[in-house]
Order: sequence, then C-alpha cells, then structure tokens
Amino acid sequence: MSGFEARIREEKVSRPPATLKDLILRYQASPEARRASASMWRQRHRVFKRAAERFKGTTIADIDERGFRSRLYDWRDTFADRPSEGTNSVRIMCTVFSFGVDRGWLRDNPARGMIPLRRRASRADDVWGPEELEALLAAAPPHLRDVITVGLYTGLRECDVIRITAEQCDQGWLTIQPQKTRRSSGITLHLPYHLIKPLAAVFVRLLAVRWRSGEPMLRRQDGLRWTERELRRQFTAAKVAAGLGDSPLRFHDLRGTLTTWLLEAGCTDAEEGSITGGALAKGSKRSYAARTRELAVNAFTKLATKLASPAAAAGAASLMAAEEDE
Repeated sequence: MSGFEARIREEKVSRPPATLKDLILRYQASPEARRASASMWRQRHRVFKRAAERFKGTTIADIDERGFRSRLYDWRDTFADRPSEGTNSVRIMCTVFSFGVDRGWLRDNPARGMIPLRRRASRADDVWGPEELEALLAAAPPHLRDVITVGLYTGLRECDVIRITAEQCDQGWLTIQPQKTRRSSGITLHLPYHLIKPLAAVFVRLLAVRWRSGEPMLRRQDGLRWTERELRRQFTAAKVAAGLGDSPLRFHDLRGTLTTWLLEAGCTDAEEGSITGGALAKGSKRSYAARTRELAVNAFTKLATKLASPAAAAGAASLMAAEEDE
C-alpha cells in the first residue's frame, strides 16, 4: 500500500476538510469512490497526486473564491500537448468538487462546465467497415487475430477478452461478468458463441488445450499472457501494417461495430443488451428485461443470418477463411 493510500485509511473523518488535499482524501475514503474499478482507481490516484502537488496548501476557502476557476484553467492548459489527459483530469476533479458540494463543505463546484481542451464527436460513428476489417485481419498474426475475433463477435472490452478462462466456457456458451460493470450493475452475460462460426472456431481450438484453473486462454505469440498495454501496441502495429496508421479506429471500436451489426440484423435493444451488456432505455418496460439466454440466442441467430447473407461484412468472411486455413 502506498503512503498516499495509507493516509486515506488513517484520515480522521470526524471534522470537515480544511484543504483540497483533505477533500481528496475524504472523497477517496467515500463509498462513491470505492465503487470504482481497479483501473479507474489507479487513474484517479494519478490525477489526485498531480492536483495535490499543483494546488499544495490550497484551502477550502480558496476553492470557494471566484478566482480559483482560473487556476483550474491554468492547470488544464498545462496538458495542451495531451488534451485527453487534461480534459479527463478536470473531469475527475469536478467529481471531487461535486462531492464536496453535496457534503456541504463547498458552496459551488468551480470545475462545473469547464470547456474541454478538445471537443470530440461521439465514438458512436467510429465503426470498423468491411474493407478496414479485411485489411486489419490480413495484417494481424494468428495470435492477435484470435483476440480481434473474440472482441469483434462478443463486444467485450480489452480487459475482459484477454482474461477469458476455460471455466467460463461450457457447452458452447461463454459466461462472463464484465469488469467495468462488476461493481455497479453486476451484469453477467451469457454468450452463445457456438452460433457464430468464426467465434466458435476460436473457442473450440482454445478449449482443446488443457488449461490450469483460472488461466487465460488467449496468449501472445511467445506464450505469455496478454497485457492491455501489449495488446494495444500489437494492435497498433497491425493497423500500421494494414495501411490504417492514420485511422482513429481502436480495438474498443470493435464493440461499436458489433452493436451496429446487431441493430442492422434487426435485434431489439434488449437483445443487443444481452450481448454487449449495454444499458437499456430507462422508463420503459424493456429496461426490466433480464439478460436471458433466450435473448442472447435470438440476437446471435439474427447476427448469424446477417453474416451469412450476400451483403455480409468482408471482415466476417476473412475471419472464416483464416480459421479454415489454420
């Protein structure tokens, strides 16, 4: 445990925070912060350390002063060469200030409504097209192609794909609880991978190996476990080799691609949500629909029909051909 985290546990919470650093410590010790995933906790920890150093000695009264907002903008501007990091740092601190307002320690949130360094359109439009998928898959080595295949047809995030174990697979089904929602909604997904030919081919081959309990099945070329950093590095290298080095498309956009395919195949929002774990519309009867196996079967059956049609994505055809070659 780091010294910073040790202070979080040792901090006495019987008195109001006197400084910004105190406020950060109080937030870190709160139930709201404890619900965050391990990766989000680490990300916030880095931001909090930088903020505590930048605003060392800043009191609660200073935060309530009108000029403190301009100090936040000055801090944000130091990230001019890393706009996403700067915008995210301000967003995280905005959460801390909102916590302070809710608890009655601050009069207002000085970071509310701050203009981000870079405005970006929604990633909803970032979808892998047939030609791009075909080029990527042709350039990717087999061990990376397996990861892409699983990511494309399950919609799972990088952190979940590289941790799939044999115990999660049973009779053509993958049962998994995504890391991102494990502490919030606790959603468990049941994915009938046996219905999607290229996905089934990968799992059948992987399950033919005897794995130790809890051991991830998807491996790098050298047999070692994937890390998210190494996956991103090799994925970027495959993009460059495919002539897509300037494309903004990422591994995570495979998830959006699957969502698009499912909706194009005629899936309901409940059927799509049973595969991707996406939030269902609130205020409607569909929001109460459980993510059942029947919904997942309906979704993958519709997707399989779409992929078998003459208008199927070229990427799907490339994956099938690659599996047959192996």
